[in-house]
Amino acid sequence: DAAADDDDAFPDDDDTLPPDDDDTVFVSPWDGLVITEIMFDPDGVDVGKEWFELKNTTPFSIDLSGLLIDVGTGSHLVAASIPVPGNGTVVLGQSANAAVNGNADVDYMYGSGLELDEDSTLALLDGAWIVDDVGMSPPGFPVVEGASISLDPFQTTSFANNMGGNWCITPAGAYS
Repeated sequence: DAAADDDDAFPDDDDTLPPDDDDTVFVSPWDGLVITEIMFDPDGVDVGKEWFELKNTTPFSIDLSGLLIDVGTGSHLVAASIPVPGNGTVVLGQSANAAVNGNADVDYMYGSGLELDEDSTLALLDGAWIVDDVGMSPPGFPVVEGASISLDPFQTTSFANNMGGNWCITPAGAYS
């Protein structure tokens, strides 16, 4: 009986009558944000030098206020209004001091409580919803002390940025 099956109590049941919970789509206000560059292994001591870049792949501005940054060993809630212009980028880092962070132009400072490393997963969360994440320990992720890694500009999706082969070492001097 189709009506008996359409209880919407289970997201994977075979509902045939509306409202069908299998057709429910959650849309986060941060959909379209993709992690595109990461400095997780700066020269020397890492404190204050780590940062990452986000690209807005939509034509509309996205505000980061309320977004949760998580690395497994710590998290940070973006409390300030940080607009990411349509098709633009922002850099979030431990320090906004260019003399400390390798001359990165940091738009938002999250402090040294979050530590990125090649064994961590950098995740952007909307509550329990993963907006984007990059697990940097799978095979193929480049690691060179003192250099950031960049996502291939033709692979700017939250799926493609989890494949090590889509990342390369950022050319020397890009942030110096």
